[in-house]
Amino acid sequence: MNPVETYIYEQNEKKQQILTFFHDLFINKYELSANIKWKIPTYYGKAWVAYLNPDKKTDGIHICFVRGNELSEKHSILKTEGRKMVKSIYIDSVEKIPYEQLINCIEEAVTLDQTVKYKAPNSKK
Repeated sequence: MNPVETYIYEQNEKKQQILTFFHDLFINKYELSANIKWKIPTYYGKAWVAYLNPDKKTDGIHICFVRGNELSEKHSILKTEGRKMVKSIYIDSVEKIPYEQLINCIEEAVTLDQTVKYKAPNSKK
């Protein structure tokens, strides 16, 4: 088992279902690489694309897009939660996933990663 799968296995059943759903989607459909960074599953293409952040108070997961501020405004399901770059959506059940809208967000994030070089906010280049 790799570190991300180990991490998922260590979560409660409800979080496992959500994490497994998105892990499989990011790895198998979008061919992103996975690793544990900041003690949570993080997904990479050319640069980092998304991370899965389990909520400490609930059984839900925040699906976070690192370059969320660069995604089109049509993704109104994504919230900034006071952050400048990252946008996310909270999911508390696989059955409640707004699948079509979320797939559009993921596809745009992956396309952005493949076509526009990531420039860190503190970067001078």
